[in-house]
Amino acid sequence: MKGPMSDFERIKRACLKRGELWEDPDFPASQASVFYHQTPPFKFEWKRPKELCSRPSFVNDAPTQFDINPGKMGKCPLSSVKSDATYKRKCFYCTCLGRSTGSGEGDSIPVKPFSTCGSSGPPSFPGVFRFRLWWCGEWVEVLVDDRLPTVNGKLAFLQSVHSDQFWPGLLEKAYAKLHGSYEALKYGTMLDGLADLTGGITESISIRQDPTSSGRLLNKLLDMTRCMEVCRQAVLTLDTSGTGRLKFSDFKDLMCSLKYWQTAFKNHTKEKTGILRAERLRDALLEVGYQLNTEVLSVLTLRYMRKDGTLRFGDFVSSVLHLSIAFNI
Repeated sequence: MKGPMSDFERIKRACLKRGELWEDPDFPASQASVFYHQTPPFKFEWKRPKELCSRPSFVNDAPTQFDINPGKMGKCPLSSVKSDATYKRKCFYCTCLGRSTGSGEGDSIPVKPFSTCGSSGPPSFPGVFRFRLWWCGEWVEVLVDDRLPTVNGKLAFLQSVHSDQFWPGLLEKAYAKLHGSYEALKYGTMLDGLADLTGGITESISIRQDPTSSGRLLNKLLDMTRCMEVCRQAVLTLDTSGTGRLKFSDFKDLMCSLKYWQTAFKNHTKEKTGILRAERLRDALLEVGYQLNTEVLSVLTLRYMRKDGTLRFGDFVSSVLHLSIAFNI
């Protein structure tokens, strides 16, 4: 049995049935949607992609698909993030197409959707686009039509540099709708954009131009990555619903287990330094309830031991969680 129809599907079906292009009533093509406080020296004219070029596309697979120009708004959170090397295919398809990778079928946005509507054949493009943005701790779906603000027949804001693809402008419009206007985007930061597009936790770290500080920074980033992997592994182990979230009771159990594991870990570290030598891993695991034969212990040690022959607490927790999954505890 199918679930209730989403707003996207409802609008799409209605527009295709009537042979019309959708016009978003919640974010109208007006001056107030662009600037609510300032008065720009020019008037915006809203146009659809098919009015701006002969063969518009949403996105293509060219090497320059992520080359973008911020336009008259200048630098804004989205232009900084989307021109960054880290905003690549996986995050892009998750945000723009509502799926985690660029492969497979999806009904959110066809690659080349700006065609056939209003032609002699049956309409196949309803003029509505769906994006996923991280907002107040959860992913929200934002629907926009394809009318974009232009000045003198050219896109006013975010746009592709080398091709007639319109994903930058449409994604920016969804972001502007979420914040109330295009003008509101001027006051955001790159960290805001990173969080809203990826759902991740952002941090700004100052980099000094000397080898010592750069080395310490690299070690810190590696430790942060390891900690995040441990957190993901803990959620994967304890999540019984498949939602990627823990119940409060499971979270409390995890906190109690971590305290117990931390005590066992410290009992077997040399002079309580927080560093466990690999040869002491067997005793530490035995204290938390795992008695392993030599073969299993060797595999586990090779998996989590660092190059200097030691384990940190995060490595120890990962090994315990690995055993919990293996023994289905």
